[in-house]
Amino acid sequence: MNTLLLDSLYTIDSVTCQSGSVSALVTFDKGHDVFKGHFPEMPVVPGVCEIQMLGEILGHVLHQSLVLQSATSVKYLAVIDPRVNPGMSVSISYTPSDDGQSYLMSAHYSHAERVFMKFKGVYAVR
Repeated sequence: MNTLLLDSLYTIDSVTCQSGSVSALVTFDKGHDVFKGHFPEMPVVPGVCEIQMLGEILGHVLHQSLVLQSATSVKYLAVIDPRVNPGMSVSISYTPSDDGQSYLMSAHYSHAERVFMKFKGVYAVR
């Protein structure tokens, strides 16, 4: 399983799986080097990291390495500042392709009642 950010930028605190869905609680490392450049006075989790994390979390659950194949909709509704919201809920719904080589995913990041990002796309088995 290939993970670039798991256990460095973020950790998975808990995960709950049901058929076709994953709910995870993650915590960001607010001292991670990515925040020194994005941005020094106002740290923000980069959008590309949020997308990478979705594939890593689903891959972690499925014991597979996943890579983004396509994104049909990505909506950033609020920035994730790890100083303000070090913990985040990640909700993923997924459907495997007929050949089992990819997963259609719908996901979002939230904290309390606030949604920070919504995603729809496909992750392929690497």
